[in-house]
Amino acid sequence: MADSIQATIETVTEETPSLLRIRVKCDDDVRAKYATPGQVVVVRPTPEDQVYLAIASSPGDDHLEVLLGPGAAGKIGPEPGKTITMDPPMGRGFDVAMAKGNDVLLFAVGSAIAPIRPLVQFLRKDRSAYGRITLYVGAHTDQDFAFRGEFEDWRRDRIDIVQSVSKPWVQDKFRADPPPVDNAVAYICGMKAMMEGVTEALVTAGMPAERIGKNW
Repeated sequence: MADSIQATIETVTEETPSLLRIRVKCDDDVRAKYATPGQVVVVRPTPEDQVYLAIASSPGDDHLEVLLGPGAAGKIGPEPGKTITMDPPMGRGFDVAMAKGNDVLLFAVGSAIAPIRPLVQFLRKDRSAYGRITLYVGAHTDQDFAFRGEFEDWRRDRIDIVQSVSKPWVQDKFRADPPPVDNAVAYICGMKAMMEGVTEALVTAGMPAERIGKNW
């Protein structure tokens, strides 16, 4: 709590029917602590409340973006111009170095695509340094895919996107047509059961557990 800072909400937009995209302005020295995709911030609506949010923008951007589900939005009450108390970016984030020279598999469901988005942007900046990149992303309905407006740009950079609406789950989509994993690494983010299911599917396909990256 001693390191908490004051930040200002710049914009609030509806990303999906159930998710808000929030752009937050904070000092340069605070943003500088966001160095790796997958890091998080903690918003503190009250001294007793802590809302953990993965950062959805890229390191080096002049702002921070996060996604808020109904529960987080209810606690924070986001409005443009509102001042919020938040801890600076923290956490280890994803081990991006292990991806270089390899195929990359990305897995996310719902709002957990937030930390995967800056990872995608990181890979796009030096696309030729990686092999095949596949994103497995799940949502409850066709309208619930956050950042779906960016999917075509990602595809143009040779990122395959496998979408799962409700069921089959993302791990089942992978099992149904698994790409070779001999020269691949994976990054996953989501609920505990989803992460366990994806990890099991990857290990069964032959991927060593140490090549499966998590952000926390």
